[in-house]
Amino acid sequence: MQLNVQCLTNEINNLDVLLAQVKPDIFSIAEPWCTFDNLRVMSLRNYVQAASFCRPSRGHGYVVLYVRSNLQVDDVGISDLSKEMEFEFVAVKFILSGVEIIVVSAYRPPSGDFQVFSLVPTRVYTNVGGSTSSSKNDYILTNADIDSYETKVFEAHIGDHKALSLVYCFKNSINKNSPVVKLMKTRNITPRSLDRLVDAVSNVSFEHIYASSDVDFSFQSFIDIVKASITYCCLAKFTRYTTNLAKNWISGEVKQASVELKKLY
Repeated sequence: MQLNVQCLTNEINNLDVLLAQVKPDIFSIAEPWCTFDNLRVMSLRNYVQAASFCRPSRGHGYVVLYVRSNLQVDDVGISDLSKEMEFEFVAVKFILSGVEIIVVSAYRPPSGDFQVFSLVPTRVYTNVGGSTSSSKNDYILTNADIDSYETKVFEAHIGDHKALSLVYCFKNSINKNSPVVKLMKTRNITPRSLDRLVDAVSNVSFEHIYASSDVDFSFQSFIDIVKASITYCCLAKFTRYTTNLAKNWISGEVKQASVELKKLY
């Protein structure tokens, strides 16, 4: 989620309410208007500050990224490249649902000369107009496939900008034909482990099984002894293997036969 707040100190309570409703994994705040010391003590319920840029000598502006408190992220460290009053940005990297994501939060002040690349194929949304500026643009840019995400613009009632959200649908972006790595549990069956198994079973007393008149009890007791001996002597191990989800058995010949059958039908 992205939002231009215009003074985080005044909107901290409203932002807490908004986050409780929307529940984004990560959200960008432009123009928090906070000093570095103030930003350090700002607390949002269930969220932590992941990266920020504060102007060393000027007020207003700035940019900050917050993430869920249980989400592990790494600061990419590009904030040092920011230029005060020109182009201010930060970035974090994290893994979500097995996908590595890098999120960059950027703020271009009206005095900046950074040219926003806003061609239609790359622009998710542009909000133009407002009461405080004649040309106000908010963007979310992504290099993901168009079928892998959903976007929304809504009124957050915080500042004079609308909020923008982008939700990734990871299940749509996964290549169904790519191999999947799985774990398979196997037993370590070797001549040495079999020798240990024979030795272990030969030292077990089966007198209580012979003495019992209950056939079901005797059979289950025997099975339990054998299973316990196998577990102890032939240790289990996990082996990685790949499986191809593609239906390789659907050959060209099968496809042609399917076409012919449909014609006959």
